[in-house]
Amino acid sequence: MLHTFQPLSEMRLFLFDMDGTLHNGAQGITGTVECLKAIADMGAHSCILTNNSSRTRRECQDILAGFGCEVPERNIYTAGIIATHYIASHWPGSSVYVVGNTALEDACREYGLRVTNDSPEPAPETVLVGLDPTLNYEKLATACMCLKAGARYLATHHDMICPVGEGRVVPDIGCTLAYIQAATGLQPLSTGKPNPYVLSVIREDHSVPLERIVMVGDRLTTDIALGVYGSISTALVFSGVTSRTEYDQSPYRTPHVFSHVGELAHALKMADRKEADCA
Repeated sequence: MLHTFQPLSEMRLFLFDMDGTLHNGAQGITGTVECLKAIADMGAHSCILTNNSSRTRRECQDILAGFGCEVPERNIYTAGIIATHYIASHWPGSSVYVVGNTALEDACREYGLRVTNDSPEPAPETVLVGLDPTLNYEKLATACMCLKAGARYLATHHDMICPVGEGRVVPDIGCTLAYIQAATGLQPLSTGKPNPYVLSVIREDHSVPLERIVMVGDRLTTDIALGVYGSISTALVFSGVTSRTEYDQSPYRTPHVFSHVGELAHALKMADRKEADCA
């Protein structure tokens, strides 16, 4: 699976995954601050595009600020924001049963959707599943009953695991979706990476041609796959869930491979110096 090579020096918008790319747990990954600065110095822009739907934009911003990265809230796109944007665009004012935490419920309300979790409304029009640290049997059973009654079925993403630092991972939404599929036989529309819909949302705010956008992340099946399905460039880092061996054995290819974003920062600085020398 290949896509067009584009030099990093020609990129105008860098999209960064968070977990496993910019940080692991509370610890920033080597070179994160320098990387975002190098992008700003070359006149380009940085946005966050994370499949984690359990955080608000402000919470993502606070995590980044904890290791010295200042990113405006408007430049942070979570899988929850993308999913609720999709629902509101296709079915404005839809009633939604949320399998997720308060961050996902708040995102629904921000887009004018009616969250039915605490209301007597018997048949919500949509079931939206996200990463839910408060998941319990009651939520799963209710979601299954709503789907059997004919509700639309969407998921913020379908990642199976989430890195939490020190080489550890925890179950992600994919495990929840497998449970629901076993009970209902249904699979959701997933609106997060690698669905190219994420790019249409971002480009509403940032008028950048696709050929000048690069996705930087640690997952082959989401970050690098977005390059394939969305016709943008990509860069893979080995600081998260993907090892070099896994990459070598994968059908997904990317023109840019780094151990971590610190190496990306170095590559950008070197490209900038070469351009300055040629000027």
